Amino acid sequence: MNSLGGEIPHWLREMPYLIMLNLSSNHLVGDLGNVPQSVSILDIRSNMLGGRIPDFGKGMMYFQASNNQLSGEIPSSFCNMTFLRLLDLSNNSLHGRFPTCLHFSSELIVLNLRSNQLHGVLPSDPSDFSYCLDLNVLDLNDNRLEGPIPQSLARCQSMEVLDLGNNMFNHSFPYWLDSLPELQLLVLRNNNFHGVITASEAKYPFPKLQIADFSENNFRGPLPRRYIEDFKGMQHADDSFHPLQYMIQTGIGITYYRDSTVLNYKGSNLHYQKILTTFAFLDLSCNRFDGEIPESIGNLISLKGLNLSHKNLTGPIPSSVGNLTGLESLDLSSNLLSGDIPQQLSNLSFLSWLNVSENHLVGRIPRGKQLDMFQNNSYLGNPGLCGFPLPDCGEHSASTSSSTSSAPSMQDGHKDTELFEWEAVLMGYGTGIFFGFVGGYYLYLLGKPVWLMRLIYKAEFMLMEQRKKRARRYQRKKSTARNG
Repeated sequence: MNSLGGEIPHWLREMPYLIMLNLSSNHLVGDLGNVPQSVSILDIRSNMLGGRIPDFGKGMMYFQASNNQLSGEIPSSFCNMTFLRLLDLSNNSLHGRFPTCLHFSSELIVLNLRSNQLHGVLPSDPSDFSYCLDLNVLDLNDNRLEGPIPQSLARCQSMEVLDLGNNMFNHSFPYWLDSLPELQLLVLRNNNFHGVITASEAKYPFPKLQIADFSENNFRGPLPRRYIEDFKGMQHADDSFHPLQYMIQTGIGITYYRDSTVLNYKGSNLHYQKILTTFAFLDLSCNRFDGEIPESIGNLISLKGLNLSHKNLTGPIPSSVGNLTGLESLDLSSNLLSGDIPQQLSNLSFLSWLNVSENHLVGRIPRGKQLDMFQNNSYLGNPGLCGFPLPDCGEHSASTSSSTSSAPSMQDGHKDTELFEWEAVLMGYGTGIFFGFVGGYYLYLLGKPVWLMRLIYKAEFMLMEQRKKRARRYQRKKSTARNG
């Protein structure tokens, strides 16, 4: 990285034998303009270059132009680049239809068109993806693409990253993708997919999938139990004995590519510039799934994040969730879950985000390890829950009973005012008598301890003062009514 500014100098454009040019991570402005036809490796990412993409020579192999201000349509000249291996045009302002010549290069490894304004449908002809045997990355996130996902994508047997999120794709779940043997990341987030998620007849569906984000669609029915049971990539990732590695690292000469994605993690959308190969994540939130959470969810022991929120899930939280000892983020909020919170959740020593709010959970909140660090907003909307950080279970029961019994009286009209006042006075006397009997009984048992006598006298004094105030208030209202 340098600090080059201004426009690309003209003398660079006039070098007839230039093969590689790296101007990335600078402050270059103006139009990209023409470059020598001899260039086969061009890296201009992370600048402020604008204008249209020029026509390159047929020998272009690597073109990285992400994070600029390029506009216009993707030139048709890319269809003639038979040696192109990497094309990254992400985070620009390109528009027009999605290029239909995806089969232009049998050498293509990475195609990243994320965060542009492309529209249209993906090519549906079986021959359109017939030459994608080496394609590792197809990232079309955040565009305006629609229609179904072509079944011909199943030909891309080397695919490792497929990100189709934040578009307008509208069809049933593309189950044929579960036959891709190398797929590690699949994002279908925020589209119009619908229906029940069903698996193909593959013996081991999604054998290497580690990141699956199907959130914000219209999927319905039960959770995809077959997939949950067979997500082997979420069961075996282990970072204990291996050095840190990242998904999709491609480098040649002076150019380098590493894939990234955006996930809803710990309650926020986080942009992952690089993805560890040991990172596993499952997000099925904001759909219309129903039924219970299968116990087999506890087999996905490599999960770092699990989001099953905003659905119609019922039944208890499986105790097997306690097996996910590497879990850092757990969101089960806004469902119809019932029963106790399993004590096994106290085994999750890396948990730093928990949300089980807006359910029908009951009982005492378990304590221990990470659970003691969460605030009450992790549990709100469950009237039957009690214990730290919510009120203690004894106080909780008393306050719930009190608020329940008094709520109807607060809505009574003017005609019931006198009745309410008299009921309050009688309740006060009744409470005083109750305190007298209970206090006398304990004084008899405990031999008049001073602290207990003071407590009882103070309680009786407060009750008497309340009775006097209510009586005076009633007399004033009665006197006003007579004078009126």
